[in-house]
Amino acid sequence: MNDFGVTAKGLARNPIGVVALFLALIYGLATLLLGTAGQTLSEAQRWPFVWFLILFPVLILIAFVFLVVFHHEKLYAPSEFRDERHFFRKLAPDEQKARLNEEVTAIERAAASSATASPEQYRSLSREEVKLKVSVAEDMALRALEQELSCSISREVAVEAGDGWLNLDGAVVRGDELLAIEIKHFQGRGLAIFQIEHLLELLTKLPFKRFRRASLLLAIVSDAGDEADREIEQKLRSVISRFGVPVRIRFFRLAELKDRFGLGT
Repeated sequence: MNDFGVTAKGLARNPIGVVALFLALIYGLATLLLGTAGQTLSEAQRWPFVWFLILFPVLILIAFVFLVVFHHEKLYAPSEFRDERHFFRKLAPDEQKARLNEEVTAIERAAASSATASPEQYRSLSREEVKLKVSVAEDMALRALEQELSCSISREVAVEAGDGWLNLDGAVVRGDELLAIEIKHFQGRGLAIFQIEHLLELLTKLPFKRFRRASLLLAIVSDAGDEADREIEQKLRSVISRFGVPVRIRFFRLAELKDRFGLGT
């Protein structure tokens, strides 16, 4: 019994082990009963056990083939992967470039539609300058989050969801939970909230093939003042309240990140 308990504990760590444990337990009990009490059973009572011993492995085989063919991604626990980042697909350089251009376009749209900006307060930045600031802000925020979370973050990855892939700035696997990480650079002239709404909608509706639940860590790298940060945080929380995804908002100061990582002037 002690050996069986150790074996059962080892097998119960993933779905394949649970199936194997169930097969061994049921088949073993049926065989034991037929072997020990078979002589006391009538022929009519023995035949159901005989057919069970014949058909049960066949049914299990059919079920297992079905799972392997159609749901193979659900047969393994995340801990069985040598590197949990194998749950993600690394974005190709062209995809990363397209995401950066999309982010810069969203920033430009948000800045153009913002009613709080004054021309005297902000000088106009070229598109290349904005790209550089967004890239630096994202890199430093991910480095800071790795320190806070005490784990490695998979950067610029796609997660299989629904019939396609969900692109993320970063992601972390926590058992059967996906922690999606989105970085936004806030200069005080509006934030591309529509992008965050779209991401929350996808996280809410899309079924993830390797995760049972998902949460979002939204990191805002701010280059604005406290008042602007509080205002944008209120807007974000208003948007988040409409969705059922757990969201944590984390604000970073761009100047503080630069000092921390040796990029300050």
